[in-house]
Amino acid sequence: MGKEGCKRVFTDKVSGVKSSKPNFEKLLAYAHPGDTVVIWKLDGTGPPAAGQKYD
Repeated sequence: MGKEGCKRVFTDKVSGVKSSKPNFEKLLAYAHPGDTVVIWKLDGTGPPAAGQKYD
């Protein structure tokens, strides 16, 4: 992802919808309006939270 131009990469490897995703929480705190967030896989991210947009 770095060579594709991503400035910061957050990775969580967990299973189950209710599992803790600490780096996803860090991503949400780090991202600012106007930033582009790239999600490689949506497996297990759960339902969209308020403010999340999937195009």
